[in-house]
Formats: sequence, C-alpha cells, structure tokens
Amino acid sequence: MHDVSQEQIETMKQGPAQASLDAKEPALLQCVLKAVGDSNSIAAEESNS
Repeated sequence: MHDVSQEQIETMKQGPAQASLDAKEPALLQCVLKAVGDSNSIAAEESNS
C-alpha cells in the first residue's frame, strides 16, 4: 500500500493539477472522482481505457 496523508488526499480532491502524480495518474484520478460523484456518468469507453 501507498502511504498517503490526509492532507495529500484533500489536495487530490481539488483536482489532478494540484496533486503530485505520475504521468498517467491525473487521468485516472479524474475518472475515479467522476465515478464516485456519479457512476452513471462514466461511459463504457472511459471504463475500458
């Protein structure tokens, strides 16, 4: 598991641009936040990428 502080989690909630992430992780974070907010809004194409 990754050691992530509560402060880092709060920063990530603000958006991928504020989080210190690897190259592919911002897109993944956006998808996860979108799915958590409204799972019906995720298209099949997005879930397969």
